[in-house]
Amino acid sequence: MDIDFGTVIYIVLGIIYFIFQSNSKNKKKRQQQERYEEKEPTQNTTQRRPTFEELLEEFTGQKNVKPEPVPQPVIESPKAQYEDKPHRSTYEIAKEKTAQRKKEAEAEAARIRSKFDDHLEPYEIEEQVDSENDYADMFADLDSAKKAFVASEIFNRKFN
Repeated sequence: MDIDFGTVIYIVLGIIYFIFQSNSKNKKKRQQQERYEEKEPTQNTTQRRPTFEELLEEFTGQKNVKPEPVPQPVIESPKAQYEDKPHRSTYEIAKEKTAQRKKEAEAEAARIRSKFDDHLEPYEIEEQVDSENDYADMFADLDSAKKAFVASEIFNRKFN
């Protein structure tokens, strides 16, 4: 069996590569576990997420974002809740929430459209000029008709 030196080098380099890859994966797993253990289990998930515009303002330094205080829920007695509110079905509640979300989405879309309309104004589509008038102007005098004939002969050659 004839094994040359170049093949042995490639095999050794491949083995070393796989050893380093397995070590780096183990390090990544340990780091992820440490991060997971460091996180507090009592994080408050009721805070709202910042919008893209708020994040952009924060990163560019235009505005300092102050964390909003989380309102404390008011605890009422269960009897007072049932007495004040009439009984509504789940369908009615869902319908009201859907209508409210739709209004919020439309307001957000209108706000974004109005904000970016100013930026897109220079890129509006220009109306096309009537090409028939251009041809009429071209053939208005004899000199431009000659130029048009020469141009047509140049563009429509019989022999390429």
